[in-house]
Amino acid sequence: MHSIRRVGLTITLLFAAVVSVKAQEAPKSKVTDQEGQHDAAKKAAAQAKAAAASARTPEAKTNATQTVTDLNKVKGKKLKPNWNSNMLRVPKMGFPWIEHHGYMRTRADLFHGFSLGTYDSTSRSGSSPFLPPLTEIDENGNLLQQNHRFAQGAESLAAANIRFRYQPTMHVSESLRIHSTFDILDNMVLGSTPIGGPHAQRTLGADADRYALADPALALFNDGQRPPESGMKNARDGIRVKHLWGEWTSPLGVLAFGRMPNHWGLGLAANAGQCIDCDFGDSVDRIMGTTLLLDTYLSVGWDFASEGATGFPGDQTYANQGLGQPHDLEQRDDVSQYTIAIFQRPISQKEKSIRQRNLYEARKVVMDWGVYNVIRTQTVESGYGADTGAADNAFQYQLMEVDGFTFMPDLWLDFNYAPGPKSTYRLQLEALGVFGAVEEVPHQYALDATACTDGSDPEETDCEQIDQRRRDIERLGYAMEFDATNGKLQWGFHHGLASGDKSEGFGYLSNSELRIPDGSLVSPDQELTAMRFDRDYHVDLILFRELIGGVTNATYFKPYIGYRFIDTTSEAWGFTFSTLYGHALEADATPGDESSLGLEFDLELYIHEYDRFQLRFMYGLLFPMAAFNRLDESGLIIAEPSAAQTLQALIGIEF
Repeated sequence: MHSIRRVGLTITLLFAAVVSVKAQEAPKSKVTDQEGQHDAAKKAAAQAKAAAASARTPEAKTNATQTVTDLNKVKGKKLKPNWNSNMLRVPKMGFPWIEHHGYMRTRADLFHGFSLGTYDSTSRSGSSPFLPPLTEIDENGNLLQQNHRFAQGAESLAAANIRFRYQPTMHVSESLRIHSTFDILDNMVLGSTPIGGPHAQRTLGADADRYALADPALALFNDGQRPPESGMKNARDGIRVKHLWGEWTSPLGVLAFGRMPNHWGLGLAANAGQCIDCDFGDSVDRIMGTTLLLDTYLSVGWDFASEGATGFPGDQTYANQGLGQPHDLEQRDDVSQYTIAIFQRPISQKEKSIRQRNLYEARKVVMDWGVYNVIRTQTVESGYGADTGAADNAFQYQLMEVDGFTFMPDLWLDFNYAPGPKSTYRLQLEALGVFGAVEEVPHQYALDATACTDGSDPEETDCEQIDQRRRDIERLGYAMEFDATNGKLQWGFHHGLASGDKSEGFGYLSNSELRIPDGSLVSPDQELTAMRFDRDYHVDLILFRELIGGVTNATYFKPYIGYRFIDTTSEAWGFTFSTLYGHALEADATPGDESSLGLEFDLELYIHEYDRFQLRFMYGLLFPMAAFNRLDESGLIIAEPSAAQTLQALIGIEF
């Protein structure tokens, strides 16, 4: 015990001696050459050695203790740390080092009445993309009779899901960075990967789940969950790599390369899905350079939107070649995409500081703006033949003429004004259009463009439809968000419009733009005019987000009001109440051939510790209108929609 104390005292006195030497040398001229530094180090080491030797005696230990005690008793003579000493400086962090960001969230959803009460057994569909609960329909899609033992009139669906998003940045040097995004258990439904159950029974033969435990005869006897693995127990892997890109900063600007998130403006067309409640997120394979010219940023990008057919030489395929580098099999089936953006907004720390002074000290109106354009071209489409499915080698691909060209101009404006310390006003606007044409719409199984125009093929009777190959593209849309804060009161008005198409087909979730309801590949509609906002651009809880899938063929009006009971620089507790009305622009495209979509009321209660923690409770009530009527072949109303409700909760940790 005494030896341990002596060692501790020796280390303490050694540290004090070194600090004393540094303090005594501080007023003198600094040693700047290597020889001077070496002499100073030798001198300090000699003094420390002498102090350690004298500390071995009991007298030295007593004197040292008495010295500290006596100094503490003298007024103004208390021992203080020398914070200016070189010994106490924190060393600079060396490269490479990693910056950590991301979030972990858990969400719970209760959907009530989302089938709208319009489901039809004959067509196995209704005016809503949601089916009734499984206890209300049989395996053939027929509604069960009311006296069936399963039929209970159920209308509710409930589940919970989780996601951990990890977004590290590796700083290789002052000018080099590597960014990445990993989603772990991405939107995995809790309880969706049980370790065993009835599907693991060997008596099912080929239908058995070979990777599950066979002993739990029923799901009731499951003891836990199994990690999700694509192709085994789940359609998704437990870890999904969403992004990986590098950045190089030089005097000319920033060069970014790899697969990266894609976002612009409000996120109508390009939305990275970075919000804690987002589900999708746009990614782009891109090489982009950004530079600053006359206080305006210019970005030019070359994007790899679609590479078309890829494979290996010789007899190698994706099935038998797990390694190696695949290569492109055809240049003309690539979708070439070019991006140009000109914008003004604060990016550097200096620019952000100037913005803060102008907005909150000078009380000026500040504006950010940008113009964004995306150009796409494609010559041919590489597809699969009628009898092959997915191609194993180059000989199984078939080429179809496309000759497509589109360009998308997009304008973004952002005005901010803070007339007082507790009042802020913000107006954002994004307006865009998509224009172009597809000269040759590909037909299924690579049908030739002239196969039916002369009537020489007796098996093809709808020659007129096949001859209509050109499609003109003209889509328009915009969104406006006005948000105001007066003390603890928040209020605002959001509005948007997305053009529609007269052809049949409603929403995002059931129809392609080139399909018609009878299952044919090509629609006779000669114009593609339906604008579709990104699905991560949220305006409500039910109507657009769940039933339609996003804003398309519609205009909406959404006033809201909110109040924060606790409002500090670090957290906020409050609520938001909003009302939304949706109106279809092309009534013929809705199930009920009417324009009125519905009226929705949404309430949100929240606790938000900025950049750290979120807790939300949300309730939505939708009154669907005539656009969701179910009609018979003569246009008569068979069923009118009923109200839909949702109760949702979200808890998230951010870092």
